[in-house]
Amino acid sequence: MSSNPNLNQAALSVLKEFVNANAVYVGYSGGMDSHVLLHTVSQSREQISKEIFAIHVNHGLNEKANQWAEHCQNVCDAIDIKLIQINLDATAPKGESQEEWARDLRYEAVENILDKNDLFLTAHHKDDLAETILLQLLRGAGPAGLSAMPEKTQLGEGWHVRPLLDFTREEMASYATDNNLNWIDDDSNDDVRFDRNYLRQMVMPSLKQRWPGVLKTLSRAAGIQSNVNELIEDLAARDLSFCIKPENNTLNAHHLGALSSARAVNVIRYWLKMHQYRSPGAKVLEQILSDIVNSQSDTSPCIRWGDVEIRRYRDMVFLTRGLPTVSDDAKLISWNISHECELEFGKLKADIITGQGIAYNKITGSRINIRYRTGHEQIKLGGHHHTLKNVFQEKGIPPCFRAIIPLIYIDNRLVEITGLCIDEDFTAGPDEESLFISWDRADEIYAMQY
Repeated sequence: MSSNPNLNQAALSVLKEFVNANAVYVGYSGGMDSHVLLHTVSQSREQISKEIFAIHVNHGLNEKANQWAEHCQNVCDAIDIKLIQINLDATAPKGESQEEWARDLRYEAVENILDKNDLFLTAHHKDDLAETILLQLLRGAGPAGLSAMPEKTQLGEGWHVRPLLDFTREEMASYATDNNLNWIDDDSNDDVRFDRNYLRQMVMPSLKQRWPGVLKTLSRAAGIQSNVNELIEDLAARDLSFCIKPENNTLNAHHLGALSSARAVNVIRYWLKMHQYRSPGAKVLEQILSDIVNSQSDTSPCIRWGDVEIRRYRDMVFLTRGLPTVSDDAKLISWNISHECELEFGKLKADIITGQGIAYNKITGSRINIRYRTGHEQIKLGGHHHTLKNVFQEKGIPPCFRAIIPLIYIDNRLVEITGLCIDEDFTAGPDEESLFISWDRADEIYAMQY
């Protein structure tokens, strides 16, 4: 490859694969690499024939962050590309990697911008790929981690594309110099306390001196691991079809337990990826297998990492996020059914229909309240009064959800467990005007459906 390769043509050839894309968003930090990418895309805008935007994320972590944002705006103005500025507080919680935390927030923010088939381009190159492989190797990653940086991957409804992966940092620098680009030098990139900077400054020069073809070799290794990971995910998808309960989006613990430990862990990792949850480390995955999948069916174990929880109830293994608790202020709510009722998690809506819900003539003039379970509540079904505990057990509702399900009271009588059942004395007949209550449950709280 020449010392000043045609990056424009390379980027264009990658972008031409995405004929259904409506818009192209370029990640632009203001640094050399992202400026090179932005320049190559701007030079090819006529051939791309799509709307082009730059995205600058201000993480609020550097005292010069506002100056960098201003620089990016000036550059984009000069080349007539609209800049989208995103401001984040990316300070990582204690115990979290600052680099990973900021990256995850950045991609989450970008994902919210992308429409179907839109492209988000980043300026990762061959040196970035090599550094990432080494970092993953030192962290004990498997094939998924060692496959490092694919040229394209799904990001929300769009695609994350890295069109410059075949080029080295040296070639990027040559392009930047030849085109008189003006970029920002982030002094934090010289801080070898950060693992990637240490590899870049202290390790990679020695490796390149001893093995001049190291970048090409590591790139080839990443490709091999990507193929291995594809085979692993194909196996996981097959095993998942054996273990999944599609009617409620849970895993069957008995079917998982019938697999070898390696295949069961592979299914769990793949299942988490499907739900866009970050997979925990190997130790937590082994704990999930021993303490969740292989636990007794009459227990309700829970394992947490970050804000994710994995639980078991009977033979169901399911995901939740940090489940809320009902505050004292929310334990009794008077509801005017002509308006939606905002809850601490979700909201209730009432519609007047026919033949489904609470008989409207039985609640006219009555007070409608929302309460939550405290114990000893009963509801009449099949000619008998049943405790909520019995109803929940019969319906297969895990204990962790029972305290957050809204209960509908008419005056002081429980008449509906929202989404589950209605007291038979208040159930509307086929031709009766009725009050139908629906609960938008804010399902981001948990992935399980019931």
